[in-house]
Amino acid sequence: MTHGRTVGVAALATLVALTGALVAVAVAAPRHRAHSRVTARIVHRHSFAPSAARAPQISLGGAVTSVPAGQVSTDPASDPGPDPTTTTTTNTMTTSSTTTGPPALPHRVGITENDQGSLTLKASAVTIATGAITFVVANAGADPHDFSIDDASGHTITQTLIDSKKGANVPVTLAPGTYKLYCSLPGHALAGMQRTVKVQ
Repeated sequence: MTHGRTVGVAALATLVALTGALVAVAVAAPRHRAHSRVTARIVHRHSFAPSAARAPQISLGGAVTSVPAGQVSTDPASDPGPDPTTTTTTNTMTTSSTTTGPPALPHRVGITENDQGSLTLKASAVTIATGAITFVVANAGADPHDFSIDDASGHTITQTLIDSKKGANVPVTLAPGTYKLYCSLPGHALAGMQRTVKVQ
C-alpha cells in the first residue's frame, strides 16, 4: 500500500512539472513572436528609408562649355582654334596605325595685327585649303586697322575694319592661287603689315 502511494505521488509530481513547462512555453511564445515582428519592422524601415548622407549621383559626361560672346583671342596667329572641318577620334583599342598622307590644310586661319614697336601681320598658316575659309583676326595694336585680301590680279575680295583690341571672324571662299593679306591704311602694308598666302 505504501509502495502504491509512492508511485502515485511520483506520477503527480511529474505531471505538475510537465504542466509548468507547457505554461512557460505558452507564455514565452507570444513575447517571442512580438519581438520578431518589432525586429522585422525595424529592419524593414532601416533597409528602405532614404539615407540623408547619400550624395546624388550626377553624370558630367557630355557636358557643353560655352565661350562668352565677344571674347577675343590675344594672338590667334599662334592658336586660331580648332578647324571646323577636322574631327579628332581617340581609340584606346588601336594596336596599329597607318599613314594616309600629309595633314589636311586648314580652313581656319588665325591673323594677328599689331602696331607696337613695328607694324606686323602674323598668320597661323601660309598654305591653306581651297574653298570656305574663316580668318580669325585680332587687332592687338593701339590703333584701328583693317584686314583686307587681294587676289593675284590685285582685286580686293574683302576688307574689314577692326578697332584696337577687338577681333572679327572673316569668312571667305577662295579658289586656288596666291593671295595678299594686309592692312589697307596708308603706308601700313609697306611698313610690314602684310602677308602672302597660298591656297591649294
